[in-house]
Amino acid sequence: MIDKEQILHYEIADTVLVNLVKLAAMEVSGVVGVSTSLRARFNGQRARGITVIQTDAGLAVDIHIIAYYGENLEQLAFQVQQIIGNRLQTMIEPKDLRIDVTIEDLILRTKII
Repeated sequence: MIDKEQILHYEIADTVLVNLVKLAAMEVSGVVGVSTSLRARFNGQRARGITVIQTDAGLAVDIHIIAYYGENLEQLAFQVQQIIGNRLQTMIEPKDLRIDVTIEDLILRTKII
């Protein structure tokens, strides 16, 4: 019997990983969106707010989010880490995974009358 590792070779584009991370983060109640990092803005760089680095050892994810004012920010960051980790483990099974979450900004919820 042939082992699947002997016949299967594939790559996942960074853009796919970035989209997966963004979609997972947006599932968390209290996350408004993804932001560019302040450091990138001050340095004049164009940044997506999500960086994914793939190595043979695994994945490193850095995500910058915007949250609603009034949320428990520690719990929110933890929930974002958890859901991103779960989605990445389910979909691509990285050997090692590090997820860093930065809350870049807060906005007020608007009431619709």
